[in-house]
Amino acid sequence: MFDEHEITACHQTEEEAIRAAVHEHETSGHPGFPHEVVTHMMKVRYKDPDNRYPHKGVLRFDRCRPDGEILHPYAGRKDEEEWIVGLYLPFLRIYGEMPERDFIALPVATAANIRQRADRQ
Repeated sequence: MFDEHEITACHQTEEEAIRAAVHEHETSGHPGFPHEVVTHMMKVRYKDPDNRYPHKGVLRFDRCRPDGEILHPYAGRKDEEEWIVGLYLPFLRIYGEMPERDFIALPVATAANIRQRADRQ
C-alpha cells in the first residue's frame, strides 16, 4: 500500500526512475548528506537495538521550522517520560534535538520549502 509520498517514487521503468532521480538532484536545491553525516546518523539510530525509537513514521519526513530551516529526523531517544528526536539541519550542517511533540507539530517540508531555503544560501 502506498501513500501520496511513496507513490511519487514509483516508476514504470528503471530508466524513468534514474531520469527522475537526476532531475530531483538537479532542481531540488537540497544540499544532501555527506558520508560522515550518514554514518553518524545510522550509528546513533541503530546503536541500542533494545531501546530503538518506536515511532518510525516520525522519521519519514523532514519538517520545516517557522524560520524556514529544514529539519531532518534520524533517531529518537527517551528522556525520562518524553521522546527526543535527533535532527540534522542539512543547510546549516549541524545536529540538533527537539522534543517529539514539538517536532511533529511542525509542517512536513515540501519541495517548495527546500527550494526556498536553498535560495537563501
